[in-house]
Amino acid sequence: MNMNLYKILRAIFYRLALICRTLTIRFRYGYNLKRIRQERSGKKIRVAFLVNEVAKWKAQSLYDLMSASNRYEPFIVLTFADRDWSLPDNQMREKYFQGKAYFQARHMKVVDGYDFDTKKVVSVSDLGCDIVWYQQPWCYAEEQRPDIASIWALTCYIPYFVVNYGDYDMDYGQQFHHDLWSHFILNSSWARAYSRMSHWWSYAGRLLGLGHTGLDYIISRRDELRHSDFVIYAPHWSIDCPGNKNAENYSTFLWTGRPMLEYAKTHREVKWVFKPHPTLRKILHTSGAWTDEEIDAYYKEWDAIGKVCLTGEYQDLFLHSKAMVTDCGSFLTEYFATGKPLIHLVSPTVKFTPHELSRKMFESFYQVRSLRELPCVLDQIVLNGEDVKCSERKNILRDMHLGESSAAKKILEHLDSMLCIK
Repeated sequence: MNMNLYKILRAIFYRLALICRTLTIRFRYGYNLKRIRQERSGKKIRVAFLVNEVAKWKAQSLYDLMSASNRYEPFIVLTFADRDWSLPDNQMREKYFQGKAYFQARHMKVVDGYDFDTKKVVSVSDLGCDIVWYQQPWCYAEEQRPDIASIWALTCYIPYFVVNYGDYDMDYGQQFHHDLWSHFILNSSWARAYSRMSHWWSYAGRLLGLGHTGLDYIISRRDELRHSDFVIYAPHWSIDCPGNKNAENYSTFLWTGRPMLEYAKTHREVKWVFKPHPTLRKILHTSGAWTDEEIDAYYKEWDAIGKVCLTGEYQDLFLHSKAMVTDCGSFLTEYFATGKPLIHLVSPTVKFTPHELSRKMFESFYQVRSLRELPCVLDQIVLNGEDVKCSERKNILRDMHLGESSAAKKILEHLDSMLCIK
């Protein structure tokens, strides 16, 4: 057979197979939606929040709203990310029960999504739920993926991050996204941009720009924004060195880490918070960029002059800070929502350019691209409080419709409408 003809036929077969897959999952969602509507009389709709990394939990506001209603029964299903399978059993148990304690301390219902006796994940079919909510687009076992979950339930997703760099694939182009019933993102502009890239035959569900629940805590406590004390230094893990090949190279830590510490030591009249990405210490060690002695000494020095935050509980710090210094992509939108000045450390080796949708937001940051610029910008923002981009930032916040209302409330209203709940 002619090779070109073979390629054409293979492409056609692949396209037809994808259409069949999509239509099958759509049919399942249609059936499940009809079933839930018919069965909901006198019963609460069971909603499973599938969590495989507690640090990425960003749906608290939605869980709380559902829990407070008489229409939904939300619960956490703790499971493991696929990279955790290589951990020793004692470390898996420690991580699992730390996560369990985190949610139970907040009086949330927790259901086991992993069986330590059989060493297998619990299938979605055994959860008895109507809706499965995902926290990230990767690392799930087959029994818990959206395409399998679609047999028994509706599937929903709020990303734990807002993508500001790259080609959108991480936020919309994976098979995971194709298989969802409802995918909630930042706003209608993001939704329109993503929709232009999609094809009806490849996506089973809907894309909805109703907001990001990770911003709800900040939005609900606007009155606290004026009480500003701390300056946060939040370095990312994606350092550019031979021992740490990664897709981002956002991190500037190898050239800003020590100067930032020295600046903080010199200006102890400022309250400092060191909020490194949880993976930074590990990457510095495994890449060989720093020795263990250097890493320990660096973290101890920050602890001596300020506060070190190593947990996922950082939103109160955002509220009570007066500025942030960061190269962490996932923090850019979250901190931008506070309306406070952000000093954006930009790596000369960053592999992606900002999305068109994020460009205006980036322009409202105080960008630092060299060590020569760093102390000047720090003096301007941290010491002198000269926030000349304040008005520009507020205008962009308004144009992006960030902070106008609770994303959780809008999402719940949408679900009520889809499920015919009044």
